[in-house]
Amino acid sequence: MKKKALTTLMAASMALAVGGTAFGAEWKKDDNGWWWQEDNGSYPVSTWQWIDGNGDGVAECYFFNEKGYNLQNAATPDGYTVDASGAWIVDGVVQTKTSEAPAAAAGTEASQYQDDYSGVYEVPFYEADGSIVMDSISVVYDGSANAISVTYPRFDITLTYTYAGPDYRGVMFFELISEEEKDAIFFLAPGVIEWPTDDGRMSFTRK
Repeated sequence: MKKKALTTLMAASMALAVGGTAFGAEWKKDDNGWWWQEDNGSYPVSTWQWIDGNGDGVAECYFFNEKGYNLQNAATPDGYTVDASGAWIVDGVVQTKTSEAPAAAAGTEASQYQDDYSGVYEVPFYEADGSIVMDSISVVYDGSANAISVTYPRFDITLTYTYAGPDYRGVMFFELISEEEKDAIFFLAPGVIEWPTDDGRMSFTRK
């Protein structure tokens, strides 16, 4: 039986995958800048998020700071660059992805990003006493199976997650479904994993 701490973490992570397409979500602006407000009034904080703001079927990736405002014309804390609108760019080119990927193309889409998944990430784990410990996990992408193997050294286990496509936010994710538990691993951008914390979804960059 796996340790309770991991089971609790997995349950919290899987909860992020539950939901439908957001209706009424929109960009908002005040004197401090722009933020993205979901239809339930929440907004992303200290994280990346793919957003199709104009509904054209193409999403751009934005980084939101600790107050929920998107960065513009700047370098993000994890070393990427965003343009004047806040969209992630590489060599001056805005990076995009289809906001609704056809199921038939899902495997192809995953394999195109194989270099973006593999690596070592330091993420928070919750102990039985409620304390938080930062520890590393190792992710290895298998292109032939469109899956990732995730090793949790603190629990001495390796689990395999199968590519499941973009979620309703356009975030790439892999699922683990077994008789014992369910879990999901999310990737917001190249080398950027999304992880549940007490403060909501947060992003962590691979080492």
